[in-house]
Amino acid sequence: MTAISVISCDFVIKSDINETDIAKLCVGDEVQFTLDAFSGESFIGKITEISPISTSEDGIISFEIIVEPENIDNSKLLHGLSANLTIITSEAEDVLYVPIQSVYKEGYKEGRERIY
Repeated sequence: MTAISVISCDFVIKSDINETDIAKLCVGDEVQFTLDAFSGESFIGKITEISPISTSEDGIISFEIIVEPENIDNSKLLHGLSANLTIITSEAEDVLYVPIQSVYKEGYKEGRERIY
């Protein structure tokens, strides 16, 4: 019996995304990811595919996405590595960022309130 195997040298990351989050994602969204094998290093990629077919495991519905790394030395990457993804769905520039502890409501007099 003869078997033929085709192995690609292209590195992709496959991840399952919960049904409550899948509508927030689009093909082309930027992804920052780390690999457990290379602690301290961060990589960039883009979502290249979102599966239209869901999977269900223990009653949890999810969809598979495929992320392709950009500008990365593929010799460092090995198939089967664990990855941690941060998917960037939108960005805002020149905004004020403060800790949530510093935001509070004050002054309920006469139906007026101020948010600080």
